Amino acid sequence: MKLDYLGRSWRTVKFELGHNEIDDGVEPELRIASDLVELFTELGLPAPGPVPVMRSDHQVAQKVHAVSEPDSERARDLVDLQLLDKGENLDLVQVNATCVRLFDYRRRQAWPPAIEVGAGWDDLYEAAIEGIGVLPDIGAAVVWANEFIARIADA
Repeated sequence: MKLDYLGRSWRTVKFELGHNEIDDGVEPELRIASDLVELFTELGLPAPGPVPVMRSDHQVAQKVHAVSEPDSERARDLVDLQLLDKGENLDLVQVNATCVRLFDYRRRQAWPPAIEVGAGWDDLYEAAIEGIGVLPDIGAAVVWANEFIARIADA
């Protein structure tokens, strides 16, 4: 999606659009990043309010499903999963239930999946981790992801 500012092209961002598969949009969480609020108030603007976002259990389920699909190019989801695991207080019982529902709904691969390094993932992962405090290489990230999936499935 191209964003314009004052009539000029400003930035291009990736935009993913999905549909409500397993009620993932029914009960969103309300969130706002504190640094965004701070930026607004420092500029003398009113602080923005929280916005609805997909619940973290649905985010984890969708990212695990995407990264584990055959021929997936979603190495970046390994970054997101690490950040979700670090930054959210995940209820692994709820995450497991959501994963079971999503994998059953989509019927593409079985739950729990095993993630394997895909073609080109070295470069995709390296580009995705730039400036982010996550595991430094794809091999370690895949090992971590499989352990994370095991923790979820055992919950």
